[in-house]
Amino acid sequence: MKLSNLTYLSLSSNNLMGLIPTSLGSHSKLEQLIVHDNALEGPLPPSIINCSRLAIVSFLGNIFTGKIPVGLGGLRNLIFFSVGRNFMSGDIPDDLFNCSNLATLDLARNGFSGYLKSGVGRLPNLRWLRLHVNSFSGRIPPDIGNLTTLLSLELGGNSFVGQMPLEISKLSNLRGLSVQKNSLDGVLHEGVFELKQLNTLQLQLNKFTGSIPEAISNLQMLSDLDLHGNMFSGPIPRSLGTLKQLLSADLSHNEFTGSILGSTVAGMRSIRRFLICPIIFLKVLFGAS
Repeated sequence: MKLSNLTYLSLSSNNLMGLIPTSLGSHSKLEQLIVHDNALEGPLPPSIINCSRLAIVSFLGNIFTGKIPVGLGGLRNLIFFSVGRNFMSGDIPDDLFNCSNLATLDLARNGFSGYLKSGVGRLPNLRWLRLHVNSFSGRIPPDIGNLTTLLSLELGGNSFVGQMPLEISKLSNLRGLSVQKNSLDGVLHEGVFELKQLNTLQLQLNKFTGSIPEAISNLQMLSDLDLHGNMFSGPIPRSLGTLKQLLSADLSHNEFTGSILGSTVAGMRSIRRFLICPIIFLKVLFGAS
């Protein structure tokens, strides 16, 4: 059976094992390939690049190994590509950044390494970039600021170093910024606190320094704030109390000083989890104004 007119193939959430046959590439009309949550293994077949109409590709949650095939950049209709939760390695091939219609790029929870290259800025329609829990290193490229449609930037659990690029402040549609568990350092630029659509800000377990500005009050949509395990210092801003949507805030294991007023805590009307200890020289003054 040749299935020469096949456009949609979904085999997800089964117990499929073994390799994907190289004959997959003969299905030139295939537009959606969804095989997530199985036990498929081996490398991704290079013949996939012959399926030039592909728009959605999900290999999520299998046991694939090897590298991302070179040539995916020819899939100009590709809008969704996920190989998350596998055992893949290597770097991101440059030509993948030629998929200008790509909206979701999910490489999370693999063994990918190397630098995140400037080519990522050539994905103008990207909305979800999920690279967390890999072995990426080097600096976050300033070109990330070109991704102005981005809703979620997930870079946690890698080995990124250096300062957060100033250009992140251009991501005005960003809802989630997660860079936890890296080796990022330096002072946060105030532009981060101009991202008014943020509901998640996860900076924990890095080497950030400096103070948290009163401009944090701009983040009125924020529900999850995690700064623990850094070297932030100075007073905890009183304007934290204006974040009425905040459900969880972890400021512990930093070098904050001074006092936090009870009125600040009371202002966070939705708060369910608020951690501030151990923090050096910090007092909580309830009932003060």
